[in-house]
Amino acid sequence: MMADLPTAVDVAIVGGGIMGTSLAWALAKRGAGRVALFERSVIAAGASGRTGALLRQHYSNRPEAMLVRESFQVFSNWPEVVGGPPVHTPTGLVVIVDAGRGCEENLARLHRNVAMQNAVGIPASVISPEQLQRLQPATRVDDLTAVAFEPLSGYVDAIAATQGMARAAMVAGAEIYEASPVTA
Repeated sequence: MMADLPTAVDVAIVGGGIMGTSLAWALAKRGAGRVALFERSVIAAGASGRTGALLRQHYSNRPEAMLVRESFQVFSNWPEVVGGPPVHTPTGLVVIVDAGRGCEENLARLHRNVAMQNAVGIPASVISPEQLQRLQPATRVDDLTAVAFEPLSGYVDAIAATQGMARAAMVAGAEIYEASPVTA
């Protein structure tokens, strides 16, 4: 990464996690002027380097689902979009509704969520507990009512993704300064 700190930039980004590096990449690609990211330690040293990095699209709020659908395209097509080796491992995701108290309301909510997700282009379906058991034979399903299944979800190598995004940002023209804390 870079050594001498600039005295003026058009856009200053504080923090070298996935949000900061993604923002630097997007702004540099769009020609936002001199884009500089300042990280007090090293890229991915904070929360982005310590996350479980679940990559899912099962959300109940339409704007959030639409946003994550776009982000999902970046992570699942990483080599073509950002460059470098793949960072996403698809495993599938299930969201369950148990047969306990309040299950009717939860079942209706699950169906609404899956319908909304499908409407915005997210592949998801409601499956039976028996279908889940065929997918995962060791799963106990006797207390389940229904299951939302999202086959493309999985996890991301968060450190590789954050570092890869930083490299892509620099290729696009952003400057990245590690060991550069920002003070007021």
